[in-house]
Amino acid sequence: MTECLYLKLALNTEKDRAVHKLLEMFDWLVVPLVNPDGYVQTFSKGLEGRMWRKNRNKRYSTNPLCYGVDLNRNFGFQWNNSPEHGGSSNPCSGTFSGPRSFSEPETLNMGRLLLSNKDDIAGYISFHSFGQFFLYPWGFSSDVNIEDEPDLHHVASAFVDRMKRKDYIYNLGGSAKTLYPAAGGSDDYVRGVVGVKYAYTVELPPHENSRYGFLLPEKEVKSVVSDTWEGLKSFAFRLHQHTRAMPFNTTKFRPVTNASDQQKDLLEEVSYRTIQNTLKGNFMDTLLNSMTSEKRYNRYRKSRARTNKKIRLHLSSKTN
Repeated sequence: MTECLYLKLALNTEKDRAVHKLLEMFDWLVVPLVNPDGYVQTFSKGLEGRMWRKNRNKRYSTNPLCYGVDLNRNFGFQWNNSPEHGGSSNPCSGTFSGPRSFSEPETLNMGRLLLSNKDDIAGYISFHSFGQFFLYPWGFSSDVNIEDEPDLHHVASAFVDRMKRKDYIYNLGGSAKTLYPAAGGSDDYVRGVVGVKYAYTVELPPHENSRYGFLLPEKEVKSVVSDTWEGLKSFAFRLHQHTRAMPFNTTKFRPVTNASDQQKDLLEEVSYRTIQNTLKGNFMDTLLNSMTSEKRYNRYRKSRARTNKKIRLHLSSKTN
């Protein structure tokens, strides 16, 4: 999904007049794939391979069917591996949360990337599938309210209303209350630690009642991407209305007062060498190794400091 959106923004082969305006309003930071090893696994034979959702970390089990961690239950805000919070301590579970938050190089690198741009991010969307949900925090518990829900709802409704005109019915609301609890999600982390007010998760088509589930027919992929792009444009214009006169980052959106400092310490504590040593045996690891290279990372940060460019809208996706 995000690969196609990147092409629409970067190349604009359809000569969409809205693209120029979108690029004036925001710098777009697109992470096409957060789970490269898991994605490669989906090309293996059999339905179990095709439906793989975790990464492929072999440290927690010797059983190939139990490899990996559910990355969207591994981020470091209100992490909890209990079933009551949507997680699991069982490596053979599809929702295995890992032994601790940020135990995986993929989530650790995403955390670093987000924190390094924390003062410049106006909005965040994580694309998943399936069900047609547009969700905002909190995901870690259905017993917690969010103080500025009307603002979050209003920005998201621009996407939902646009998609309705395309005959897609999206459910809009708080993640745990609208769908189910899932502690350790990236949107909760972006909101609770990075301090970005407008943080969302989108569950793409088909609808939750569809017989296709995760296996969207290939013939429908192009139309889903095209229609979602229309919804995303509406979302971006509405987000700009809400954020153009406000600072991008404020401690107002951090319900745990010391969470940011704790996460910064955690991210600094884990060395690049330790991360790199976990990345073996797959051609897609080259991508992650480039992200975790200390030299590259420092060069990136220096470049960011020199240009002082604003990265204001962050998109990411994961397999399943």
